[in-house]
Amino acid sequence: MPLVLRKQDERYKVWDHRTPELTQSITILEPGCETTGHRHPWPESYVFIVGTGRLRVGHTWSPIRALSAYSIPANRFHKVMNEGHTIMAFCCAWQNDSEKGLTNTH
Repeated sequence: MPLVLRKQDERYKVWDHRTPELTQSITILEPGCETTGHRHPWPESYVFIVGTGRLRVGHTWSPIRALSAYSIPANRFHKVMNEGHTIMAFCCAWQNDSEKGLTNTH
């Protein structure tokens, strides 16, 4: 199935694929930029494909690098910062039945 471009600005582009059960998302984050921080009532999984930077979960920043994975607990503030000189690419996934009618905005 093709991915749908859901968000685009000077910082990043976000594509996703949604089924009744699961949303899978790919983000391309420009160098020196960060995602919009957010929280939601469902857990989320991140897999970083290329790039280096930091991931904030709650008040804690963790270094991230290519080919690493992180689980974000439900209701925890989180955002990603690209500290490298090239693009960062990462995938996210969450169960749609956990959304309870809410829309996630990355």
